Amino acid sequence: MNRRSFCRHALLGSAGLVVAAGDRAFSGSNGGSNIIAQGGLHARLKTLLNGRQWKDANDETIRIMLEAIGKKRSTSLDQQNLQNFPCDTLKIIDDLWTRYSNWRFGFSRQKQIYLDVGGKLDGKYPGDRIWDDFGRKVGWWDGSWLSYNQLTFDLSAPAGHLPRIRPTQNAQFRYRGALYTLLARECL
Repeated sequence: MNRRSFCRHALLGSAGLVVAAGDRAFSGSNGGSNIIAQGGLHARLKTLLNGRQWKDANDETIRIMLEAIGKKRSTSLDQQNLQNFPCDTLKIIDDLWTRYSNWRFGFSRQKQIYLDVGGKLDGKYPGDRIWDDFGRKVGWWDGSWLSYNQLTFDLSAPAGHLPRIRPTQNAQFRYRGALYTLLARECL
């Protein structure tokens, strides 16, 4: 069994085991550290998702992602951060979101919607029409882009609505670049 299969099985298995590989972190496919494998740091995210505490789970997802790239909470995730983000960590976060929302939420769900509206996985800006269609489909656009606090943090939200990486103030264009870079990742 390879590392990814082991982590996925152990972290997401029906027994709900937490893998704490000692103090040693598994190395991500890009050489980065997979913080989720360290002491089961995904446990809080798993608990929040299981309890359907969607806003807190979204905030925890952002925290985990920033920690995985060695950034502070006030930093936003940008294209470069997400292009080099550890695949193992990204996959586990996505698996938790899709599992606990019954495939309603998760980055891979967003990726499927992005492809359905005509997006391409080349990591390049798809154009305003496709971006706006994607925003409408996931419920982030209703004539203007919803702020983070305007999101719907429950299962009545459209498919793909969560998680949403919170952009910094007035950073919608940079956020677009970060999101389509993330969705183009092969590990999703």
